Amino acid sequence: MNPIAYLRCHYKEKFGTPRQSGSIPEAYGTIEFVSPFDRPEFFDGLEDITHIWVIGLFDKAEFQSPKVRPPRLGGNKKVGVFASRSPFRPNPLSLSLFKIEKINIENNVTIDVSGIDLMDGTPIYDIKPFHPEADIPDSPRAGWIDTLEKRKLDSLGWDEEAVLFLKNNTGEEYSKMSLMILEI
Repeated sequence: MNPIAYLRCHYKEKFGTPRQSGSIPEAYGTIEFVSPFDRPEFFDGLEDITHIWVIGLFDKAEFQSPKVRPPRLGGNKKVGVFASRSPFRPNPLSLSLFKIEKINIENNVTIDVSGIDLMDGTPIYDIKPFHPEADIPDSPRAGWIDTLEKRKLDSLGWDEEAVLFLKNNTGEEYSKMSLMILEI
């Protein structure tokens, strides 16, 4: 099995890379397809689809233990690797849901995506269209994840100097940058 594409983005290491797809809608990247999968006919019909499942490989992660410490539990509690989304898995496959921003057909096909949670250079083995009726189960439960409260930006108590620095150096991107910092 060979990759059909590679993700290109500004996340060069795991620290700072969003932990879940969609958690930072402003996190963007480009899926660059390789020959022979970079031909337009592979993408016919995808233009009306808003989201894709991306199956990749956590190629920089090594399996370490059957139990992991999810960041959402503060690193204080362990759960089984199969009850987590840790990249440190026996078979380090990734499954991410990305929003399609633009499909570029000129020369080699690329897809601009947002809501990414993978590092630059991640090998992509397949993409599949998100299907709202088939991909959302009735009455889903997420176990220990359901018990966690979503953090709010205002609850962090941002340092005024840090806020001023962000506003002065990111301009209109301030709200996006602050959300990305929150996720880290």
